[in-house]
Amino acid sequence: MTTGTAMHERQPIRAILFDLDGTLNGIDMDQFLPRYFAALGEYLREWIEPQRLAREIWQATESLLQDRDVELTNAEKFRRRFLRDDPALRDLLYPLFDRFYEERFDALRSHAPIHPLAREAVETALDMGMRVVVATNPVFPEAAIRRRLAWAELADLPFQFVTTMENSHACKPHPEYFLEIVERLGVPPEHCLMVGNDRDEDLVAARLGMRTFWVTHLPIGRGISRVEPDGRGSLADLVAWLPGLARPDDGW
Repeated sequence: MTTGTAMHERQPIRAILFDLDGTLNGIDMDQFLPRYFAALGEYLREWIEPQRLAREIWQATESLLQDRDVELTNAEKFRRRFLRDDPALRDLLYPLFDRFYEERFDALRSHAPIHPLAREAVETALDMGMRVVVATNPVFPEAAIRRRLAWAELADLPFQFVTTMENSHACKPHPEYFLEIVERLGVPPEHCLMVGNDRDEDLVAARLGMRTFWVTHLPIGRGISRVEPDGRGSLADLVAWLPGLARPDDGW
């Protein structure tokens, strides 16, 4: 593991933002998403051809990822774009999406390995008095994100906030995503730590003044942001590193 500069280390940390997929769980999205689309497509096959469904979801999601307008929630943006040429079908499918997450989504649990140190990492942060956020990219509805937290055996922990499509107005790596979180917390970026496995989507938080820790058990991203993390390594390294951070009451 490597760590950052002494200047950063003197900054008191009041909040820790944890990415979810590939960080607090063992989900490899390159493998998980095809299985997700296959399950969803099969569930909705009676109403929409699976390839068309996947194409429409991808197009709506791509549009959402690029949209930095914070007037609408991500859920509202997605709904405006999804099947925009066939609103009757869209309105028919939306209640069925909810049923899918209730009835079939848990069948994908076997493709979401539990990380044995995820709970310890979060509990270490909580025991330090940190405000803890699940800062997953909010392109899934709350039902899907809450279930993935349950799969990771983290659902019972007292998170300050969990980003979802319904409560977020931007996506990673846009600064608006991170700024919305810190505004909700009432904590300036320089007193936050972002923990994630994606060099392009998570470490970019450093541009706002956040400290960053790059989790490397499922590392992704090309590092195009050219941001070096303050720390890097496994979740075991993170657990060992966290107690050395300045506490919320140190100099605040």
